[in-house]
Amino acid sequence: MNVTQTNLFCAVLASAVFTSGCATTPVSYSEARPVPLKRVFAPQFLTERAETVKITVKRDSGFTGSACTFSVFLDGSLIAELRGGERVDLYVKPGDHVLSTRVKRNPFYPLWGCGSLGTAEVEVIVIVGQWKSYRIGLGQGGTLQFSPTAF
Repeated sequence: MNVTQTNLFCAVLASAVFTSGCATTPVSYSEARPVPLKRVFAPQFLTERAETVKITVKRDSGFTGSACTFSVFLDGSLIAELRGGERVDLYVKPGDHVLSTRVKRNPFYPLWGCGSLGTAEVEVIVIVGQWKSYRIGLGQGGTLQFSPTAF
């Protein structure tokens, strides 16, 4: 192999390694750890009450974004901050809601690649008797995703 072929081979190999490792991995409900109470900012949503429905928000695992903490919002109010492999179970009233996430504000995050992920939102229609589960993850291109999950 000449130098040009070697450089091309290294570039293709590096590209394959980096792009294949960019997506995060969904975690099952049983694998996800409950978020510590010190990172819960609306504890009133953690207790099941009459006329409430359970919504689970889980953060994917994986190397990409692992240095970043993601804030979770319900209808614009900060609920909790999740790290990789964590979950929060919320009990909300039936109706239409919006779940949102973005990287927690931290002056060091631009150094770790967390600063440019933006915000992701998903509409949630809560119906009595229907548990909903959502995941926060990063797609192949490093885009922030908030989506329903069967895991």
